[in-house]
Amino acid sequence: MKKGTNKKTKMTVLIKIAMLIMAMTVITIASLIYFKMLVADTKDVKEQEYSQYTRHYAFIADNMENEFWEEVYQGAKRRGEETDVYLECFGSSAAVEYSKEELLKMAIAAKVDGIVLEADESTEILQLIDQAADNQIPVVTVMTDSYGSKRQSFIGIGSYNLGREYGRQIIRVSTKETKRVLIILDEHMDDNGKNILCTGINETIYNEGNHLNLVIDTMEVSDKSTFGPEETIRKIFMKKEELPDIIVCLNEQATISACQAVVEYNLVGEVDIIGYHITDAIGNAIQRNLLAATIVVDSGKMGADSVDSLNEYIETGYVNDYVVMDVDSVTDNNVREYMENAAK
Repeated sequence: MKKGTNKKTKMTVLIKIAMLIMAMTVITIASLIYFKMLVADTKDVKEQEYSQYTRHYAFIADNMENEFWEEVYQGAKRRGEETDVYLECFGSSAAVEYSKEELLKMAIAAKVDGIVLEADESTEILQLIDQAADNQIPVVTVMTDSYGSKRQSFIGIGSYNLGREYGRQIIRVSTKETKRVLIILDEHMDDNGKNILCTGINETIYNEGNHLNLVIDTMEVSDKSTFGPEETIRKIFMKKEELPDIIVCLNEQATISACQAVVEYNLVGEVDIIGYHITDAIGNAIQRNLLAATIVVDSGKMGADSVDSLNEYIETGYVNDYVVMDVDSVTDNNVREYMENAAK
């Protein structure tokens, strides 16, 4: 009885071992087949990525969390896809935050085919642009130029025309009781650009609004930090006795901060705000009468033009030194139409 039982037990064990070996063999074979398929798929993806693009451009801006710059980048990226260009937003996938100068150095070291750059007046940026040019890497500056550098083209808004458009909106919202206008300037904007913009505002008011008696003041604020414009504008609204009749904002962050402050301090209707750029939040502010007007530029076209300029220079050796973008005004009369068109 015991011998039979032992034999039966041994057979059961052997069968289980055999089944286990067979199961492991099947799993191993299936794993090998799956791994081989993954390798093949990865190879196909890599081959597709490398064969899809003929050029590699770097896109570098101070603050990619700013919706305006994201729109510029997306416009440039779409044009890149249309022209066999891979546009990389440098630093976007990095675990640490790099400065604009560091990103520019990285792009040069990576030997990209071209660079789209939000420049500034600093000596280091100028030297890095020149270093890129010396390494046969063309640079197109956007919105803010680097005067005297070896950049190939600058794509921006004419400061004088921008000032004239702001001047027209100041005149439109002003009454005989309007006395003081405060212009909040970007700290990083070059001095020449600030002077030309203010000249455009003043000359427009002098020529087209000479029935008004306005005092124009200016204040500088940095838009590089999240709380820079917000803190500055809060201080303006806290001094109600010194509150200007019109506040002119030259960047998106300052515009949104001013709209928030109007509501927070219960001053809707007591101060007119003229802003910059158009987003859903800014469009809604116009519809709610928190914002009198906003000055807009086609940010997507600006990005597309930057890629076009790099392509033209690489292909022909020539490109326009300065490409001026048109500006427009959005008010309560056309905000719905403008936002509907932007959503298409």
